[in-house]
Amino acid sequence: MSRTHFASVLLKIIVSKYTLVVAVFLVYLIFFDGHNLIRKYQMSREVNQLQQELEVFREEIKKNREEINKLKTDSLYLEKVAREKYLMKKDDEDIFLFNDKIQ
Repeated sequence: MSRTHFASVLLKIIVSKYTLVVAVFLVYLIFFDGHNLIRKYQMSREVNQLQQELEVFREEIKKNREEINKLKTDSLYLEKVAREKYLMKKDDEDIFLFNDKIQ
């Protein structure tokens, strides 16, 4: 088979109506369809990001539940948190706040 004959057969296959229809269909599926490959890739990345956020929130929920349990059961810890975080005091006490920044 000569080169020109091979090229003409290849050109006929490439230009045939069936090949053209399949090519147009594939281009439509890849770029223009509602469930195109680009959109699927974006959604896959979004799902991965949301799963990472979910894991972070689950860890935060676990820590908060432990904190709540500790606050409910340990009165000394409850008093410590009230004093340090909310600056609460007993009636006969004074609070002195120190600024760590030296100017």
